[in-house]
Amino acid sequence: MCLIGIAYRVHKEYPLVIAANRDEYYSRPASRMHWWPELPYIFAGRDEVSKGTWLGVTNTGIISAVTNIRKGEHTGGSYSRGTLVSEALKSASPHAAAAEAAHQAGKYHPFNLLVGSKDELYYTSTDSADVQPVEPGIHVLSNAALNTPWPKTEQLRSAFAQAFVPQGDVPKPGTLFHFLSDEMKPHDRELPDTGVGLSFERFLSPAFIDGETYGTRSQTLIYVHYSGAVDVYEKTRDRAWQTHHEKFDVVNGGEEVGRKFHS
Repeated sequence: MCLIGIAYRVHKEYPLVIAANRDEYYSRPASRMHWWPELPYIFAGRDEVSKGTWLGVTNTGIISAVTNIRKGEHTGGSYSRGTLVSEALKSASPHAAAAEAAHQAGKYHPFNLLVGSKDELYYTSTDSADVQPVEPGIHVLSNAALNTPWPKTEQLRSAFAQAFVPQGDVPKPGTLFHFLSDEMKPHDRELPDTGVGLSFERFLSPAFIDGETYGTRSQTLIYVHYSGAVDVYEKTRDRAWQTHHEKFDVVNGGEEVGRKFHS
């Protein structure tokens, strides 16, 4: 993922809502979110190169997502970041999963990792050996540390803050997809300097990236209700955009859960 908005314990009925864009080369093979046959409690996309994922949720309510940290020069290890998410989704403990990722951070390309549930949420990264509890509130994550004030993260934070009224209706999927589809490019003076050059900073600056060979390939929303009901909405880009909806209830134990699929 390259942009994530998080509303954690803000809304009266939905303790966790995530809205995320995945930016990637169009040529890199990937599958949209689905129940993994070999690990049927995991609902996630799949990078068909490394076999990891960028974002996923389990039928026991564990959620994890990763973004890369953008630096001009490659640093860190050679392991794929996507395996951090798949390993976190296999864990019964979000904190233990985040701690293990922090311990193994040197093996991976630079990353930010979120892992948690409606009851607890943690953040760790290559640049920190600590596991940081995410406090209730609106949070944003892109290709720097959590809540780094880049133009697109601040735009998403502001939109989330206005949309998530604690005692009001939860924002509808169309509203959150609209936030993720913002193509506004900020003024050059507002851009971060991550060592990739001004022209590339401009290209990567909007929430929604639409390049010839690289861009926003999928948009995902995850709504977690206090009851344990989970709704996942995913828009994927192939020849045309398609929207998929998966709804299920969190279970306490077991590897299968009744599912209803909508497309």
